[in-house]
Amino acid sequence: MYHLSAEKLRRSLNSQVLRMKEITNCVRNMRKNPTDAEMIVWEHLRNRNTEFKSVRKKPAQRGAGGKTAGYTLIETIIALSMLMIIAVPVLAGIYRNKHVIDAERIITGIGILEQEACRLAVAPDEFSPVKRRMINGREWTVTTSKQGSPVVLYHCVALFDNKKAGEIYFLQNEK
Repeated sequence: MYHLSAEKLRRSLNSQVLRMKEITNCVRNMRKNPTDAEMIVWEHLRNRNTEFKSVRKKPAQRGAGGKTAGYTLIETIIALSMLMIIAVPVLAGIYRNKHVIDAERIITGIGILEQEACRLAVAPDEFSPVKRRMINGREWTVTTSKQGSPVVLYHCVALFDNKKAGEIYFLQNEK
């Protein structure tokens, strides 16, 4: 009868030196009350792994004894700083684009008001209090009012989406 000690068998399995013939001999000689060495061989064959598997304990669950699960303060600070490194340039770009769009509306409104002022200076007879104009697919409203008799004070306001984009006052001699 061929018999190995448990320690020798563990060393053999871990170093992958044990030959298949020795394993089969051990398994054949298993009795009703197998030895430690035979149980190791049996477990080894069942797992079909040449390395001996150890049973790992699961890490203790947080939450018991007043501890809470989650991230530490340092991990949270690092994560937030990484997000800020990314978010600051993105938000700055969005903020800059918003001002570019607002500036475009103001410049377009001033251009419309200049055209209206020149038209009223050349032909004051064609005065109309409200005009709608389409520029670049957007609808603009120009409201004009006048006051006075020999010298007329004109007040023009350019509106886009019912928001004031610009206004102009100018004086003109009545013809």
